[in-house]
Amino acid sequence: SQAISLPAPVPEMPNNVPFTMPHRLLLLSAGLLVIGCGEKNAFAPPPPPEVTVQTPLIQDQQIYTDFPGRIEAAQVVEVRARVRGFLEKIAFEPGKPIKKGTLLFEIEDTPYVAAKKAAEANIAKAKAAQGIAQISVDRRNLAGAGVSEIEKEAAAADLEAAKADVLSAEAALVDAENDLSYTVIKADMDGRISESKVDIGNLVGNNEATLLTTIVKDDEMFVYFEANERQALEFLELREETIEKDLKLRFRLILANGSVYEHPATPQFADNRLDTDTGTLLVRSVVPNPGFTLADGLFVRVGVPTEIKQAIMVPASSLQQDLAGYFLMTVGEGNKVVRKNVELGPRVTVDGHQMRVVTSGIEGTEKVIVIGLQRAREGAVVAPTEASPARKAPATKEPSPEESGAAQ
Repeated sequence: SQAISLPAPVPEMPNNVPFTMPHRLLLLSAGLLVIGCGEKNAFAPPPPPEVTVQTPLIQDQQIYTDFPGRIEAAQVVEVRARVRGFLEKIAFEPGKPIKKGTLLFEIEDTPYVAAKKAAEANIAKAKAAQGIAQISVDRRNLAGAGVSEIEKEAAAADLEAAKADVLSAEAALVDAENDLSYTVIKADMDGRISESKVDIGNLVGNNEATLLTTIVKDDEMFVYFEANERQALEFLELREETIEKDLKLRFRLILANGSVYEHPATPQFADNRLDTDTGTLLVRSVVPNPGFTLADGLFVRVGVPTEIKQAIMVPASSLQQDLAGYFLMTVGEGNKVVRKNVELGPRVTVDGHQMRVVTSGIEGTEKVIVIGLQRAREGAVVAPTEASPARKAPATKEPSPEESGAAQ
């Protein structure tokens, strides 16, 4: 019989023999086979990005339109020398407040004392001449027919001339006394005085009324600003109600350091014509200055208030801008992001929050994205969370200097 040859048995792998590359490939293929026979892998999309939304704040809001203005003293007096002479005394400290009647300057008075005495002597002389003329008239009248009418009339004329000389001498005395009084210069009003423009020993009043110093009344100040033609029309429409009837319209003043002056200015008058060169209307208001914080010549920003009824306001941080203009990202139906192009009004501060008035583009019921704008793409689905609504500002709250009436 023919012998059948059997395959040689596979020798067992000893424990101490390491796996070779064919062994590793075999095991890897077996693992992939097991995995491939398992459950099919399904793709899970990422969750929608989370954003925070807020409904616009709608309320009556007072805003301010700012104008560049300047401060001027309510009254300025130039102290000048009214007589000629050498300046002998300066009796004040520059920059200090003074009262009416305070001694300021003294001018050499010697020639004016002499002029007064000469005027008094001329009066005595004229009165003596008047007395002689009176005696002459009386004697001619007593002489009766012994004196002609011509002589009587001549004596009467001499008496009238003597009386005129007395009046002239008395007027000259008044002039001499006035000139003498002008050598002592006193303050004509309460106010704050400037420095002396002339030093002691200088000749003043020589063919001119020399300027010695100035006094300003600074317990209240004038505030001037100019409104353009469009704004001037608004002033003219409201002039009778706001200025002439003295209603409670008050202007806000912002100083150069950005602070709001503590006292509001009261409008006093609007000019009766526009400047044809600039097309502007001059408006003046008055403001108290009890602490002398304001000085003549200061520049300020004058805020003219305007009331916006039911203003729609959104947080300033929610606004974005591109070449098409300003826009807001809102959450619409299906939590999809919707872009809203908007037009803006002034900036306002509501309860410490910086807000922006929106004049068109939204109705005020939209859910505006305020946090997470970098994750919001137009048309994308988001997971919105409502933010706590902004509280209304107190009615008596003073607007901050950042509020501006011009849309920016």
